[in-house]
Amino acid sequence: MARKKQEKAPSLGHNGGPLMADQKRQLEGYISEVERQEALKQEILDDIGAIYASAKDAGFDTKAMRHIVKVRKADRAKQQALENAVDVYKHALGMLADLPLGMSSVERAVRDLGEPVELTAEEKAKGYTSAFVKNGQRMAIGLGKGS
Repeated sequence: MARKKQEKAPSLGHNGGPLMADQKRQLEGYISEVERQEALKQEILDDIGAIYASAKDAGFDTKAMRHIVKVRKADRAKQQALENAVDVYKHALGMLADLPLGMSSVERAVRDLGEPVELTAEEKAKGYTSAFVKNGQRMAIGLGKGS
């Protein structure tokens, strides 16, 4: 026959005694306050959701809005480091060439490096992003593997 466990009175800490009446009231107060704050938090989350719904109805891209909110909350130094890394990757993938600064860079590259030409299979395999010919000389540039 199984023995019944004897219930212990609630206690404070691992070696505390039973809760006194004032401690019970204090604990109840903490719990009530947490529950009240949780309810307020849900109200705020509901309000934020309603704001995004209104913005969506007005034609705004809420995914972009959420990203902006996230970026504005982020630590400036960490955000700048992330943006720098993203820019380096975009440049390596040729994703900045159609922006004004990228177009200016291409114009300068043409002036300084020569006319752009298609990359060869070997240049692509090495990770080059652009190739130019000037005065009969071919030059490939980019973030090459092992170069």
